Amino acid sequence: MWSHPATLAAVGFAVGLMGSLVGVGGGFFLVPFFISRLGFDHPLAVGTSLGVVVANASSGTIGYARQKRVDWAVGLVLGLATLPGTVLGKFVATRIAAAPFSVAFGAVTALAALLLVSVRSENRPGLAWFRSGMKRRIVDAKGEAHEYGINIVVAALLSVVIGFASSLFGVGGGFIHVPLLVLLFGVPLHIAVATSAFALLLTSAGGAAQYAVERPPLVDPRVLLWAGLGAFLGAQLGARAAERLKPGVLRLVLAVVLVGVGGWMIYHGVKA
Repeated sequence: MWSHPATLAAVGFAVGLMGSLVGVGGGFFLVPFFISRLGFDHPLAVGTSLGVVVANASSGTIGYARQKRVDWAVGLVLGLATLPGTVLGKFVATRIAAAPFSVAFGAVTALAALLLVSVRSENRPGLAWFRSGMKRRIVDAKGEAHEYGINIVVAALLSVVIGFASSLFGVGGGFIHVPLLVLLFGVPLHIAVATSAFALLLTSAGGAAQYAVERPPLVDPRVLLWAGLGAFLGAQLGARAAERLKPGVLRLVLAVVLVGVGGWMIYHGVKA
């Protein structure tokens, strides 16, 4: 039942919807699902998850581009800066044992929950030092202007670490990029989520490619097809809904679920 195309598409759809609404990649749910329900080992689960995240991020980027909320210059720098980290992340993921991987995955999932609830819908001023440097002005499709500054060098250095976590755990980098952009750099939330989706596209594509070229490939094409299709459609809906909703309650609910997923992974890692 779990490997049926309809089930995979439904899981992908839910992941894409949530990811676009709150800026958290679906790997936190996909990797445990692939391991526990499909019997994947963790490198195959991570590689396949990153492939689905590519579909999710592609769809989200298209949706947010229509809304003119993507800061293309910042997103490009952040995305490219993650790529060196993805190389190291994949290297570690294919060599770490299953038990410590599960414990580490659970800890990172709990961190994601904490970061998720730290972000609010209203704009934050950020910190002066992090806001120094590039001055940005984005006018969205509604004609609303968003102005902020960003220390792009610091943001790029932080992105290297994000790339490492993304490729190691198959989770994408939005769970760190969005809170950092909002809390440290003072980027408006809608711009941060949209820009993170574009950066995530580059990060996940770079990571997935590295898993795909392994022999045998560490990406399951059938699962990727159906879950990726669902994620693409879900992300389209999520991007549209994010324009109208204030997803504060959804963030809280999702954080609670993430804590549960993280606890389950830690339990199974310790138990193994």
